[in-house]
Amino acid sequence: MPLVVGLESLLPGNTAILHMERPSGALLLKGAATEIVASGTRRRLVSLQNIDNEMGAQELAAWQTVIRVMAHEVMNSLTPVASLAVTARDLVREVIEQLPPEDPRAAILADAREALETATRRSEGLLHFVSSHRRLTRPLEARMQVEPVQRLFARIQRLLATDLAAREIEMTIRVEPETLELAFDAELLDQALINLVRNAIEALRDRPSGLIALAARRGSDGRVVISVGDNGPGIPPDQRDKVFVPFFTTKRSGSGIGLTLVRQIAAAHGATVSIAETAGGGALVQLRFG
Repeated sequence: MPLVVGLESLLPGNTAILHMERPSGALLLKGAATEIVASGTRRRLVSLQNIDNEMGAQELAAWQTVIRVMAHEVMNSLTPVASLAVTARDLVREVIEQLPPEDPRAAILADAREALETATRRSEGLLHFVSSHRRLTRPLEARMQVEPVQRLFARIQRLLATDLAAREIEMTIRVEPETLELAFDAELLDQALINLVRNAIEALRDRPSGLIALAARRGSDGRVVISVGDNGPGIPPDQRDKVFVPFFTTKRSGSGIGLTLVRQIAAAHGATVSIAETAGGGALVQLRFG
């Protein structure tokens, strides 16, 4: 039986959020303690409630509120700045075109034009960045349909075949049992798995003999578990919770929304997402449904 961290110190009349470590991943529980007297003996009675999904949903809702407010304020301020930068750049360009080549002001205005072009590119880049993160504030509604998991995996493999071949990465598929079915929104879950596989491809960028394993099984608790594992460098334990936080990224050119979106899609399916490591030390991302 897994140990529940903090359970021993839970006093009667108190409640606490507890972390249960188990082979399939960490679990959040709400513990409540009370005291009873039976046959003259005082005993402590503890009730445990699984709140993993509820806590994940509340955290996601909080991040969505923060991003929504930030995006609104940044867009309101940045949009006119970007527009003014474009206008100023075009005006300077017109003036330069009207000056004689030998005019000494041309060099100074050329520097000003270059600075304005840089400001324009950065403004447009920031607008795109904010716009992409606004996707996380939109509520997702999963339209469930029952489909064989084998068909889902085959579709993902076809969609990413070119990327896998270009990096010389092998992808394996395992579904146990082979007839395993799951109710899910095909468009949303496709997007989540594509993000996870592309993350794995990126992690294997500098590794020879790259391997990505896409697997599905029914756990001992009856829940379907879909996992994406690789033989890359893995994710350090102290970063495994942070990678689901918006804006956080370990990639050199990452946006920090990929795993947050995966978590949002999982929540729309009543599923949870956890990160562990493969036997070889690579990353293992698991989506647990049900």
